[in-house]
Amino acid sequence: MAGIFEIVRFGVFEVDFAKAELRKQGLRVRLQEQPFQVLAALLERPGEVVSREELIRRLWPDGTVVEFDRGLNAAVTRLRQALLDSAESPRYVETVARRGYRFIGTVEKANHRPVDEPEPAPPPATAAVRRRPALWLAAIPIVFLAAAALWPLLNRTQGPGFGESLRVTPLTAASGMERNPSFSPDGTQLVYEWERDGQRHLYLKGIGAGDPVPLTSGDGAEYGPVWSPDGKWIAFIGYRNASWGLYVIPPVGGTRREVTEVGGLALPTVRMPYRHLDWTRDSRHVIASVFGHAAFECLLLVSVDTGEKTWLTDGTGGDREPAISPDGQTVAFARGPMQSERLYLLPLTADLRPAGLPRAVAAAGPARGPAWMPNGRELIFTALSPDGIGKFRLSHIDLASGKPPRHLADLGSRTATPAISRRGGLAYSTLAAEGTLWRQDLSLNGEAAPAPTKVKSGAVIHIAPEYSPDGSRIAFASERSGTREVWTCASDGSQCLQVTSMNGHIVSAPRWSPDGRQIVFEALTGTILDVYMVDATGGASRKLTAAGPHGGAPYWSHDGKWIYYFSLDSGKPTIWKLPAAGGTPSQVTRRGKILIDSADSKTLYYSDVRKVFRSAADGSGETELLNDLDWWSFAVARDRVYYLHEDSEEVNEIRQVLLATGANSRVCRIDKPLTGGLSVSPDGRSLVYAELRRHGNVMIAESLY
Repeated sequence: MAGIFEIVRFGVFEVDFAKAELRKQGLRVRLQEQPFQVLAALLERPGEVVSREELIRRLWPDGTVVEFDRGLNAAVTRLRQALLDSAESPRYVETVARRGYRFIGTVEKANHRPVDEPEPAPPPATAAVRRRPALWLAAIPIVFLAAAALWPLLNRTQGPGFGESLRVTPLTAASGMERNPSFSPDGTQLVYEWERDGQRHLYLKGIGAGDPVPLTSGDGAEYGPVWSPDGKWIAFIGYRNASWGLYVIPPVGGTRREVTEVGGLALPTVRMPYRHLDWTRDSRHVIASVFGHAAFECLLLVSVDTGEKTWLTDGTGGDREPAISPDGQTVAFARGPMQSERLYLLPLTADLRPAGLPRAVAAAGPARGPAWMPNGRELIFTALSPDGIGKFRLSHIDLASGKPPRHLADLGSRTATPAISRRGGLAYSTLAAEGTLWRQDLSLNGEAAPAPTKVKSGAVIHIAPEYSPDGSRIAFASERSGTREVWTCASDGSQCLQVTSMNGHIVSAPRWSPDGRQIVFEALTGTILDVYMVDATGGASRKLTAAGPHGGAPYWSHDGKWIYYFSLDSGKPTIWKLPAAGGTPSQVTRRGKILIDSADSKTLYYSDVRKVFRSAADGSGETELLNDLDWWSFAVARDRVYYLHEDSEEVNEIRQVLLATGANSRVCRIDKPLTGGLSVSPDGRSLVYAELRRHGNVMIAESLY
């Protein structure tokens, strides 16, 4: 195949044989020559066993004396790491015992021009054209006059409001958080979710005067409503009785009907403006972005009549916010790590099955939240800023023109989840946020915990606080400077110091070295998460994961010898460690995302989804410690583990598990939304955590046409 096709695709990957490159979602994946040669050999004969002897001859054709088996095993291991594959549960490279390897993924032949055949030369100008120069010259004035006459009409369809102001008004002036609007088919009403006083329900509101009307109520919460094209139903994701389901309800009110249970929503998409559903044009199916394979979001097709479910994507890295084109033949969606997604288009067959692989909208990225214009060739979407989480605004792109997207400056920043009516009306959500650090003093003698104390506040985002080893300072991630950076402050919130200058990389999870002189942290560059180190007093940052698996959420061992971090390079979260003095990383656990070791560095505590496990320092002897963790946020003290548990978005609690007995109890209730992150002071007398309070409204813009 390598000699016949220049490019082949499988899953989210693309191989360019001419350039000897492996790309994932359009981005080049670092892969050495020998692993690439193994991949090329397997792709030449997909589905067939390629023997170890054949691969060895290909990798070492000159008979170089090496340890062939060890070298081949290392090449296959590096290939699997690049493909996020595993030997135990392979998706692409399968080991055939005592024989060799086989490529088991579905391969698409993306370029049918033979590599050794030159591109056909353009045809020469014909004699007829050469003989009639006067004919096409005479047509120029006619074409010019016709274009001038049609220009006002053509200009109306080139995109929303370019060169003129869009008049914008709020749908309501209500407090709380309004988001995820959806138009009725006639464009005169909107349904949206409204979170206030710790409750989140759906409301209907006509465009213009009048009060919103509740559509849902009672226990539970509702997310991401969308109106069916025939106007008969409103679909939404509901959370009731600790279970996630896809529901429909008539817009005139009445009893909701559960269509089917679903895997649930990713927590960040619950708190941020993310759309979750869209209807197919026949009003008989819904496409939802919910948890699916490998704990990532996937696109799920659901029959509203029968509840039958069909996965449309494998969700590698996360697929979310589906939007179906007006002709019903394409699904636009966002793919990739949250806050750095890119837009993709998935073609559909007449029976709503994938008609090919998703293709990236190269000009639009990073981006999410697509919505189709009525003409079916343009998108309004949420453009994400590369210089920090929480920075986004609406943009427009004409898919047919190939031109770069243009921002809708009149709508302002922090705008998301656009909805467009059949007549070109635009609705969208706004979002504002304020961050605060809080200290919770502890009572270790059974008395009730006192009220928390505010450490730092302001109209900027503060997250992931961490006490220094001596308890005198707190490190945290903040957007005080306009971009996300690592900062430190005194334990009372004074003496703030900016430590990093990552210039737009998305920074989080700072952790102190045991001597308090350095800080490790994670930074997201595009779609790649890496671990960095910086002096605690500031200066240049140094990447630590340049020669090993990428990853984040670093933690410095108490003895100062190791830096732990999690990596997704194997396809699922696993814990790795690298020597603090420099060296080769090694894998410690088979799972886990956040890790903390004990004060004597003999025991590891690490999270996996909602659970916390503990094991010996080498990863052996794993046991489950607790199973109701939220936000991956926990802190290890001498004799107990503190962690965050969520009752609802506005009601949380800090709980504790005693290590000696396993007794689990509440420390205090927190009546505020949190961002994650929990740290215990060295003396065990206080905890520090971060609040993030959001508010926003649904806005209406005049017709885009």
